[in-house]
Amino acid sequence: MKQLFFMTMLFLTISYCSQKNSVIKAQRMEKASMKDFKMPKMKFEVEDKESSGSELYRKLVPDSEGLLTELTEEVIDAIYFKDSEVVPQPQEIKLVLYCQKDAVAATSSRNGRSLIRYSTDWIEKFYARANNDEAKVLNETKGVLLHELVHVFQLQPQGIGNYGGGGEYWLLIEGLADAVRVATGYFKPEDRPRGGEFKKGYRYSGFFLNWLREVKDKDFLRKLNLSTRTINPWSFDAAFKQILNDDNITLEALWDEYMTAIGDR
Repeated sequence: MKQLFFMTMLFLTISYCSQKNSVIKAQRMEKASMKDFKMPKMKFEVEDKESSGSELYRKLVPDSEGLLTELTEEVIDAIYFKDSEVVPQPQEIKLVLYCQKDAVAATSSRNGRSLIRYSTDWIEKFYARANNDEAKVLNETKGVLLHELVHVFQLQPQGIGNYGGGGEYWLLIEGLADAVRVATGYFKPEDRPRGGEFKKGYRYSGFFLNWLREVKDKDFLRKLNLSTRTINPWSFDAAFKQILNDDNITLEALWDEYMTAIGDR
């Protein structure tokens, strides 16, 4: 019989509400080696049964549990190697469809169970913004859920405070989630914001980190996620030096190279 290898880790409740910071709480999540990883049990619940956003979601996604499984496989592949020794191992992932004004989605984890809440208010607003294009709504829904699932499975940086404190911790958590969304095609090239600064996070940092994957190292996102286990205190500069094997490289220099390469400078 296989001997399962489990460890505990600090896991975090992450919110993705209108792309604003939120207070999060540290939780515990078991971890397993990749060879022993088991797909969590997927659940779906509808709190908001009446709105047009809820009706549209259920029309477009007839099998929420199946979609969660499919997206989880994409996330695991994007941020872990097949021989990775430590992967968060939730027992259950539950998606709840609810109505929260001016919110997109939020993720929390406690006692081995992860909860993703997806707002029907956002579905309605995006549907109107997309000129009632259901295909675009489905792609957005997959992208939002994939972003939240990255939060379930990504590792947390050490020695630099917490998500609520902002800074590089927050930038890594949200930047990696959006980078995976870019890498898997749920953000299109036209979704890239022009110019800006890396510290704005989300798509700004996500498209940049995916550019590093495309141009510098095809395993960049996996190595970035796993760098949180070996670098303490963690920083982007330290991670980039380790991943790209260049002690002289800096976040600022890479950002300048990126801006020039994509024609924004």
